[in-house]
Amino acid sequence: MLRILILPCMLLSTISAVMAQNISKDDWDWQKKWFDSIAQQIDTNPRIAQRNFTGICTAGKYNAVCFYNKTKKEIVKIRYTFTEVSIGVKTAWYNYSLLIKIIDNNTSYYSALGYLVNEQGEKVNPNTTKYLTGILDESWPSIYALIFK
Repeated sequence: MLRILILPCMLLSTISAVMAQNISKDDWDWQKKWFDSIAQQIDTNPRIAQRNFTGICTAGKYNAVCFYNKTKKEIVKIRYTFTEVSIGVKTAWYNYSLLIKIIDNNTSYYSALGYLVNEQGEKVNPNTTKYLTGILDESWPSIYALIFK
């Protein structure tokens, strides 16, 4: 049985291109459990530092709680709460600075094979992908710069 591993950034695009075919249910179930396990480890790690931020992105004003590893200079989780619009709470988990999971108003999405996929491993609508990753892409660099200046 094929096991998909998360590798450093430089190999991700190569693997995504090679594996862009449909993934088997068994492989997806294994990968999803692995992503959820990383998120669980981040959530329960007492050594993860945290800072609060406010900001503005295209989606509106937000309050963000950022969880990070000082030693590795790595953001591992950001939880956004949007204050002006009713788009709710969004939480993103990262592994080696790569997005692995997003929860958007109690709906889970995963970054796998170069795509955003739902809990069943199916590709998410491109508009949803653009919207969710746009919020993260827009805010992540400034939050990173403030933490690790």
